[in-house]
Amino acid sequence: MLKIFKNHDDDASILDDFDFYEEREKALQENKARQHQQHQPSSIVVEPKKPLAVPTDLVGHITKSFAQAVRLGEAKAVSPSAEKVPGGDSSIPVKPVEVKESGLS
Repeated sequence: MLKIFKNHDDDASILDDFDFYEEREKALQENKARQHQQHQPSSIVVEPKKPLAVPTDLVGHITKSFAQAVRLGEAKAVSPSAEKVPGGDSSIPVKPVEVKESGLS
């Protein structure tokens, strides 16, 4: 058995194996570094977006419409029978009551 080990011609030495694994580890680290660089944001500076200028009359209209809807919802919750037609015919649509503004702005 010793004769087999003694006469065996080595194709590679242990040092060659270490070199192989060191090169493999180095290649893996380089691949990880490349992937990490691809996921990082670039050095381009992006200016923050400016908020859109919304017309104040539009905001006021939306606020008033919302307030009216809330008031109508509260009125329906208090007296749901208020929408019934005096004649008792529920097939006729009821016109919604407009609520006057009380200076809310």
